[in-house]
Amino acid sequence: ILPEDADAQNPANRFEKETGVPVAPGLIQMVNGISNANRIRAGKRLRIPTDRMEIVVTRSTYTMRVYLGDLLLRVYQVGIGKDKQHETPLGTFKVIEKQVDPVWYHPEGGIIPANDPRNLLGRYFIKLEHPTFVGFGIHGTKDQPTVGKRSSLGCIRVRDKDMQELFSIVPRKT
Repeated sequence: ILPEDADAQNPANRFEKETGVPVAPGLIQMVNGISNANRIRAGKRLRIPTDRMEIVVTRSTYTMRVYLGDLLLRVYQVGIGKDKQHETPLGTFKVIEKQVDPVWYHPEGGIIPANDPRNLLGRYFIKLEHPTFVGFGIHGTKDQPTVGKRSSLGCIRVRDKDMQELFSIVPRKT
């Protein structure tokens, strides 16, 4: 139950501060069947998922599965690295940052602002940490037909509508 002095608009932040367990606001909405975050009020009883979230990308099928504990939440179609030079890496990664309207640091050089038509990242970027790979992540794309194919410069591409949902439900440290 959210106490009267709670930040009713972001129970996820309060929960993480109190427990150390990261949870995304969109996941709280999903689990509680809340379509509008503005309807969350102090004193409202909420279910807060504490199971670990995991994302598994299968390159051969161009799919990304999102799990909450053992429960499969979503399956998304993805685009992956277009060739050997731009291969989507194998390994275990961790979500370290979530960016809205990201600047694109083109891997072949150049900084492309968020609103520039050459910026292919879409509206959301989930930055992944790995000891070897830098600048790697999951992002939307303005080029929707490239999802489901070998098409990216190495990152994982998701349709914009799917990326918006993914961004809202995946907490940092996933």
